[in-house]
Amino acid sequence: MTRLQGAERALFPPNAEVTPVPSMFFSHVLPEVEEAAELRIVLHVFYALRRKRVFPRFVARSELLADEVLLRGLRAGAGYAAELDQGLALALGHGLLVAVEKGAGEARDLLYFINDEDGRRTANRILAGELATPIAAVREPAATESEPLVALYEQNIGPVTPLIAEGLAEAELKYPPAWLPRAMKLAVTANVRRWSYVQAILERWHNEGMDVDEETGRDPERERLWERYVRGRDSGG
Repeated sequence: MTRLQGAERALFPPNAEVTPVPSMFFSHVLPEVEEAAELRIVLHVFYALRRKRVFPRFVARSELLADEVLLRGLRAGAGYAAELDQGLALALGHGLLVAVEKGAGEARDLLYFINDEDGRRTANRILAGELATPIAAVREPAATESEPLVALYEQNIGPVTPLIAEGLAEAELKYPPAWLPRAMKLAVTANVRRWSYVQAILERWHNEGMDVDEETGRDPERERLWERYVRGRDSGG
């Protein structure tokens, strides 16, 4: 009798959160990466950015130096910083990441972004002084935030067409994980159950930032003003 080989139990639960990575990474980038440290660091940057709950989203070198998850995959002890810097330098050289230098002396830090249009745009806005750069902790999302977005959309907004499914997938790559459920909740509260309304909220948060309360994760005043604005725009007023 044949038996299932491998572990006796599933490692990943049914609703485990997914960290999106562009398919091009596997087809074009992965075959060219030779150093394990570079691969671990770049994948960890994807992981860390996905869990950032504030805008702008970046990962600072100081955060990576203190990251216990990454530390387990790199050389521990005195060699950790050197291996981290080597991996980051390789990732910059291969065009996987872009970086912005902030501060000077002991306050100097490097802020890293994925080298895509969104990452480059955010980095350039920081360089231009348009965006503040607080170092925010990487947080695990709440249990409700890991609910599949398609199911969440169908329950709160309406049927998911192929076009909306594509939009949800793109938004999941572009925005922090807490934003989409929160934007859908605002759409329900405003009784404007349309994907265009959800998109407008996400774009506004992306372009202007979203100041959230650390305990509740909400900014009621901004939400109220934005709801009023979008209602007036949609009604032609």
